[in-house]
Amino acid sequence: MSRGIAPTGAPYYPAFPYTAYSGAAPADLADMWRYLRSLEPVARADRPHELRFPFGYRSLLLGWRLLFFSPKRWTPDPARDDLWNRGAYLTRHLLHCGECHTGRNLLGGFVPGRDFAGHRGAPGLEGAPNITPHETGIADWSEGDLVWLLQTGFTPSGDNIQGHMAMLVRHGSSHLSDADLRAVARFVSSLPPIENRVRDAPADAGPGAGEDDEYDYDF
Repeated sequence: MSRGIAPTGAPYYPAFPYTAYSGAAPADLADMWRYLRSLEPVARADRPHELRFPFGYRSLLLGWRLLFFSPKRWTPDPARDDLWNRGAYLTRHLLHCGECHTGRNLLGGFVPGRDFAGHRGAPGLEGAPNITPHETGIADWSEGDLVWLLQTGFTPSGDNIQGHMAMLVRHGSSHLSDADLRAVARFVSSLPPIENRVRDAPADAGPGAGEDDEYDYDF
């Protein structure tokens, strides 16, 4: 979870978001483990990786890690209040929002200076939208709008989100406390606005709109 290394010593592919989890507190990682161990076992065979040549060679990950992975425990910003810091921790690490909503280069590393500005290559038919407070993102959203989305899966316009973001809301953010939801909203609303129109749909279509139907939920 914090180093991206399997018990066998092999490196994980960064589709597993250890690049975000590396900043999580050990106590939170231990709580995740306790929860997973509490679940009923399910007999289901693992699916093989579907990677184009040459990315199927796991040994190449050693070079990728040198270029793009530097594990570092998260520390609060003393210039910010507790609510903002809690939101930063949740958004960057436990919820790992940047893993989909930040642009990546051809090698799969994050593009510097594009934090949370959207990524066309993210899972789903239309990628992950810009969630910075720019007019090409969510500039007209209030903190309450963000809380509402994460609680219910509905955008300010009343549309519902689909795809992978819907799955995250259903199984993740909708279970957060009101205080944690406000913290996430405070942090996201404070992000530097970055111009990047990921899709042609209106910004209030919301994260996850227009994605494939594999995880299409109605809220």
